[in-house]
Amino acid sequence: MKGRGMTKHFRFRPASLATLALACAVAALTGCSKKVTQTDADYTQVEGVPSTAARLVVWPDSPTRIFTLSDNGTPGLDGDLGADDYVIATEDRYVTAPGAVQTSLLDASLGTGFQMFRREGNGGFRQLRDFTIEPERKWRDSLTTSTWEMYSIDDPNPSGFSPASYVARGLIGGIVTSQSPLTNLARITTASLEDIRYSDDRQPTDSLFRMTWTPVAGAAGYWLQVFQYRSDATQDERVRAGSPSPVFNGKVRDYLIAYVPGTSNSFRLGARTGAEVLTRRLTIFGQVYQVRVSAVDNDGQLIGFSHGDTNIVAGVTTYQKYAKGSFDVNPTRQVR
Repeated sequence: MKGRGMTKHFRFRPASLATLALACAVAALTGCSKKVTQTDADYTQVEGVPSTAARLVVWPDSPTRIFTLSDNGTPGLDGDLGADDYVIATEDRYVTAPGAVQTSLLDASLGTGFQMFRREGNGGFRQLRDFTIEPERKWRDSLTTSTWEMYSIDDPNPSGFSPASYVARGLIGGIVTSQSPLTNLARITTASLEDIRYSDDRQPTDSLFRMTWTPVAGAAGYWLQVFQYRSDATQDERVRAGSPSPVFNGKVRDYLIAYVPGTSNSFRLGARTGAEVLTRRLTIFGQVYQVRVSAVDNDGQLIGFSHGDTNIVAGVTTYQKYAKGSFDVNPTRQVR
């Protein structure tokens, strides 16, 4: 879960009349004007060059729902309620807050840091933050030739423009130029997400296993992530993984991140065609891997997500269960 920072409050002494007079005199010499805070309605096109290597995905903040159950026997480890167990509480864990918008940018362009823009109520674009967004993840240990980075930023208070629209611009050498890469214009046109099911072997006899999933109508493509949690991943992080996103940005070790075109709903690890691979590591037998699938449409909107298997956390007299956001796949060597 994202932490909330503490806000410090400072008390300022009121300035004297002499100080205010001096400030006004200086302002008169340098040009006295208030900071412009209103969005220019005519600013409907962000300067730069569209790049297919900078891909923006947006979606409404959707929670992980946690069920707490009274444990009157043995929890049903298949994810079903025991005959004598019952729900005593539910909790929705948001990444940010209800009504917020989440964004994820996967980038292999020349951009070195990005600016995020959103469309305001009057139709003009405005920079969402007054600073450059730095990458949160970099994949340089891959078997691919490109270096990909991931950026993410939330919008806790969307502007109200419909449909909510966002675009990001990359800096080149730390500055904006006419050749700065632009992402696709990503828009949220629906709040619903289709649940993506896994339909392939969960105990494949090949460590380079094939992944197949239920197709999503209107999908322009699918983001695939195969990963394992690191030893320092907390329970809160595992809960956060149940919230939708094209790539889970937590304490994980990635074995595959790839983009599959919407005309296909299957991909095999190690395949040289059929997907754009951002990063890949070798998988082996006897290890459980998490497989995550997300669908996006032509607007860069998340429209489908694999809520996946159920995780159960046992307590003394109660236990909790929630969707993991991924499926367990355990490659197992065939006995001959």
